Amino acid sequence: MTFLFDPLEKAGSTTLTIFIGYDSKEDFCAKILAHTIRKYSNHRKDFVIIPLIYDQLYANAYTSRKLDKRGSTEFSMTRFLCVPITRLHMQYPESIENKYKGLLERYSLFLDCDMMFTESVWNLLKVADLSKPVSVCKHDYSSASRYKMHGTLQENYPRKNWSSVTLWNCLHDKSKQMTFKLADTKDPAYLHRFQGFDDNDIGELPLKWNYLVDEPMDRDYYGLEKDELPSNIHHTLGSPVFRLYQDSEYSDLWKENFKSVFSRDFDEKKDTI
Repeated sequence: MTFLFDPLEKAGSTTLTIFIGYDSKEDFCAKILAHTIRKYSNHRKDFVIIPLIYDQLYANAYTSRKLDKRGSTEFSMTRFLCVPITRLHMQYPESIENKYKGLLERYSLFLDCDMMFTESVWNLLKVADLSKPVSVCKHDYSSASRYKMHGTLQENYPRKNWSSVTLWNCLHDKSKQMTFKLADTKDPAYLHRFQGFDDNDIGELPLKWNYLVDEPMDRDYYGLEKDELPSNIHHTLGSPVFRLYQDSEYSDLWKENFKSVFSRDFDEKKDTI
């Protein structure tokens, strides 16, 4: 297996820090996502990829928040640590940041682990409004499924899935409100619905950067041509690592990437949950 992840201390050391939500049940998925990011973006070196591993974050006091019992993953709340972690490890102290404001760029991108990229991550930044503190794919839908993954109840709520692809401008004055304390203490609904931001503070990313597999939206909704691959494929109801989603859309592509990462075929009997 090739090099996929960077250590937590590398956050903020480059233009872009990519955080992948990590869940022990979906280790395969996190590694496949990192592989596809590097596969299509290898010509650019100024990014790092860091898994948000709950036990590591908790043990090192990045969070004191207990796992959310209602959350479907171990990273349901740790995703909101991206900005404070990036700022903590930036190589530029506040004095330099203030002096050269506008010249430095520090972005963090959070991604759910059950995703696959099909093009360069830098193409996402090209279409983002980087003057905003945060940018997301602004889905407006109700899920077609009552349950997801391993039987977790599927909840519908405003701004659902906005927090699954989240691009932060870490040096923006308004993004600085995302502190360790806020991530530890605010209600999940407050955080997932970005209630700390006005509507015009939230930039809009093209929906094809968060293509929700097996949800009710058609390809026109995503602005996709007939045979065009989404830029980022999100198995939001459950990746092929779950037995119930072996034949989900783009599962064949997921298994091709699995083979590239692990140098073997996906075993539907031994590797599924």
